[in-house]
Amino acid sequence: MLIAAKLFKTVALGDQTISILKGIDLEIKPGESIAILGTSGSGKSTLLGLLAGLDTPTCGSVSHANFVVSQADEDARANWRGQEVGFIFQSFQLLPSLTALDNVALPAQIAGHSAAEAQAFAIRQLQQVGLEERLYHFPKQLSGGEQQRVAIARAFVTHPNILFADEPTGNLDEATGGHIADLLFSMTESQGKTLVLVTHDPVLAGRCHRVVRIRNGLLEDVA
Repeated sequence: MLIAAKLFKTVALGDQTISILKGIDLEIKPGESIAILGTSGSGKSTLLGLLAGLDTPTCGSVSHANFVVSQADEDARANWRGQEVGFIFQSFQLLPSLTALDNVALPAQIAGHSAAEAQAFAIRQLQQVGLEERLYHFPKQLSGGEQQRVAIARAFVTHPNILFADEPTGNLDEATGGHIADLLFSMTESQGKTLVLVTHDPVLAGRCHRVVRIRNGLLEDVA
């Protein structure tokens, strides 16, 4: 279970202190999909970063199983992310100098697999997202939808338990975004992954098991 307890996050802006999160409590069960809804600037991406161990809270804790993410140093958090976490971003975050195959294989290599093993894992994931004919294409040679499919394959390649998705369809047209959402939900559900989805789209959020909304630095249950 991923648990956030009394999370506060403040940032200094000049001589002012801005409160972004004001005591967030959230429990996410294994295999659950949860959407965090919020307007631009509401703090939903800040919360996602804290849950994923990309940042540390001003106060409060984030824990997963017996690992207290928020108290660990960066090396320990990075190791936890490498073993437990996959990321899907709105802007794809593919390395432009690497092919689709190498972009997907890279996290597996970082996790300690040999180059041959990592490429074998990557090919299987790219086949699952329907890109077996695009293995050696660079990101600039792929459409937006294809780039996001590469990003999804990359997120799954290390077999993480938790998937964090930050506006995964935000840069795509409605039809392509719908196909990407279908793919993301089918893969997470078939493999029993936990999905934490940040979005401003209530339709996309409604596909999750549970929806919460962040407003004024606090969470409200929606469904």
